[in-house]
Amino acid sequence: DVKKYFSENPSISPSLKTIRNAIIQIRDSKFPFPDNPKHGTVGSFWNVPVVTEKIYKKVIEKLKQKGFENKAEEMLSKKSVFMVDQGHKLAPGLFVEVLGFRGKSLGGAKILDKHGGIINNFTGKARASDVFRLSKEIIDSVQKEFGVQMKIEPELVGDFKII
Repeated sequence: DVKKYFSENPSISPSLKTIRNAIIQIRDSKFPFPDNPKHGTVGSFWNVPVVTEKIYKKVIEKLKQKGFENKAEEMLSKKSVFMVDQGHKLAPGLFVEVLGFRGKSLGGAKILDKHGGIINNFTGKARASDVFRLSKEIIDSVQKEFGVQMKIEPELVGDFKII
């Protein structure tokens, strides 16, 4: 993304300052901050799931079946990048996008249109239960469709029972 930024802005020469500014701009476009404090977000909502080779292949086949050949090919081409000792890391936002949850809202909570990994309080009146129910719907759908157990990253405070 940084390389692309500088190729699209040839009048800006890379330096520590301009690279820093480019990274900030790139992150802001991917992880937009709410327009005011009432419309807050907890930021990245999902832990990155790590799966076995068998599940990784199953996800790729499911993506192809659902008409997302380009996503499947991207996973295959980047397979070595996402390998860890425990298995293969998967991008949680991929599942949110493929299952059609981007932009979905429940009560005052909403999955961002630009980034499937962020749930935002878009009305300023979202309740914790709105966020939790929306996340639970995604967790259940990903488990059912792909056999992947999604886990949320923020610490829950209160009486929430996950799975």
